[in-house]
Amino acid sequence: MIKDYTIGTDDNINLKIFRVNLSLAEKSKLVDRKNINTPTLLVHGLIDSSDEWFETGEAGSIGYYFADKGFDVWVMNSRGNKYSHSTPNIPFQGFAADSNVATDYSQRASDHKTYKQFFKFHVFEMAIYDMPAIYRLIMRERFDATR
Repeated sequence: MIKDYTIGTDDNINLKIFRVNLSLAEKSKLVDRKNINTPTLLVHGLIDSSDEWFETGEAGSIGYYFADKGFDVWVMNSRGNKYSHSTPNIPFQGFAADSNVATDYSQRASDHKTYKQFFKFHVFEMAIYDMPAIYRLIMRERFDATR
């Protein structure tokens, strides 16, 4: 099962997070049950996205490996990647297939200066704002599921 979440950070950036896990029926078939529902957060590299954990398909991807073992897999997308490109005031609509990314942004933005400000961030913001927002989501979802 795959579920996606859009969460807001304290500095007003929207992040897309994916949760991948087995259904209850699939979990009941596992022989080794020690990992069932163990939360696992996969964090992509600096200029990548959550795709990196699933690129080689079900047979060879670490994301699927953990999910198939019963882990509760959470996959983040930090600010600035293709899944986390918006604020409440700047919706991300994707790129045209043959477009120049910079041109596409400037044409779509009602205020190009706002886009320039959006992409002016440092890994500091990822640590201070993105990670706590993701942890809060995971804790909230896991706590609510046990009620």
